[in-house]
Amino acid sequence: MWYIISMKKAIKSSTIRARVEPALKEQAERILSELGLNATEAITLFYRQVALHKGLPFIVRLPEPHQVHYADVAQSSASERKQLMDELSFPYDWSNPDLGEDVLIRLILKRGIFQDILEACRHFGYGRVQEIASGMDDNSRVLRSLQNIKEGMRRAQSGRKA
Repeated sequence: MWYIISMKKAIKSSTIRARVEPALKEQAERILSELGLNATEAITLFYRQVALHKGLPFIVRLPEPHQVHYADVAQSSASERKQLMDELSFPYDWSNPDLGEDVLIRLILKRGIFQDILEACRHFGYGRVQEIASGMDDNSRVLRSLQNIKEGMRRAQSGRKA
């Protein structure tokens, strides 16, 4: 019989097995590594948050039928980007043609031109534009424009006229 004498309490652990798409696992682990976490630490953190919140630590909801989930949409190709920029009323990327998509969306929202916001929704998806707008300061005018776009999309989907 072996006896371990220690002042520390023995830590018990359980094993969790989960199947995840390899590309998703690689992407997530790369990000976790940048944050200084490994998969075990991240899962433990998630479980602690579930226990603390007594539920998921984030909102889970089904997208509206007309929304495109931008995580499933590949980054715009150069020709699609050029087409979008040609349709906008202002050269948002005039000083930096390699502007990231989120930065471009923010610039469009800050300028507040309804037609450009509509084009951003068409190109990037309403959900993505809405998510970025909700994180901006002084966004009441932009949120009204997005609400109007959403209502127009809903009416178009149902076949009703404005």
